[in-house]
Amino acid sequence: MRREHQWSFQLVCLFFHFSLFPTFVRSQPPSQYLDACNISSEVRQDIIPSFSFIKTHKTGSSTVAGICLRVVYWRRLKIHIPPGFTFQRNSLTGKGMGRHEFDALCNHGTFNEQIFRANTKQPTFIFTILRDPAARIISAHNHQRSISWEQRVDKLDQQMPWRTNAYKIVNANAGHLGWYEFSKSSGKQDRNVEMIRSFIEYLNATLDQVLITEHLLPGLVLFHHNTNLSLSEVVPRAFRVRHSTTDDVKVTAKTHRSYLLPTKSQLEKILELALVDRMIYDFFLEKHRRSWQDRASHQPIVLQELQELQCMQTEIANAPDLPSYWDMDSQEFEKMLKKKYKKEGTLG
Repeated sequence: MRREHQWSFQLVCLFFHFSLFPTFVRSQPPSQYLDACNISSEVRQDIIPSFSFIKTHKTGSSTVAGICLRVVYWRRLKIHIPPGFTFQRNSLTGKGMGRHEFDALCNHGTFNEQIFRANTKQPTFIFTILRDPAARIISAHNHQRSISWEQRVDKLDQQMPWRTNAYKIVNANAGHLGWYEFSKSSGKQDRNVEMIRSFIEYLNATLDQVLITEHLLPGLVLFHHNTNLSLSEVVPRAFRVRHSTTDDVKVTAKTHRSYLLPTKSQLEKILELALVDRMIYDFFLEKHRRSWQDRASHQPIVLQELQELQCMQTEIANAPDLPSYWDMDSQEFEKMLKKKYKKEGTLG
């Protein structure tokens, strides 16, 4: 082969390497914060799936989305950032969409399996995170902060679960997962146990993993194994942290506002309406426990990895002057995302 033809052949091979297999590793997470844990930060040289993360409200989903965005940054992947950072009904169905071109989707929105799969490279890893409904409802109420708990209960009493906007507080996880499209109602089926079970069966067959907020680190160890990401790539950094100050009041580290809890009777009344969320959470909580116990019994290495992940999380939490990509809430990171989106609609 002539020398110039040989160079041309090599360039063509290089082009196909990056265009057909864009999820090969192109960079690595920094190791300076992880040295104390004696863990290599070298990224696995494996092809990883694309990610379809169903981002749910007030579940710690921003912490998980931060992991996804850092993987995108480190591996130089292609992500779709919708206007307003939320997938609206037409965000993934407009002109130029549906071409299996993205490596990651990780913004708020309502899950639609067909649309998500049409816009991500195959295979795609579909996952979400769920939180105990009582804790999530309390967090959502304090986030909105528009009415008191007494007013909240009275409002739900007036609306009842079949009204359109009731699920925004009581069954928000179900809403994000597509329950109201599945049940073809705005809430009239929220007490239909058989239909809820059918929906859970659908989710169980469709979702590759469901993280549980209260068991996040074991879930991320499983995520590390399920996706071929290295352990150092799935280190979480909390987006917002709240510290307890009394039994009934908490203060947010970010805003220092009082964090009020409902009375026991108020919470019980609200949870009666959150049947869909409660059934979904209970099912996937039990599934997570079984998965972890099974993996730990057959692969004890995950117990060591859990300790390593805990160590890395502590190092990151205590590290000064972290780069902006460790903080989804930083102005620098937000500015970078908006600049990239405005320019080309993608990051990567």
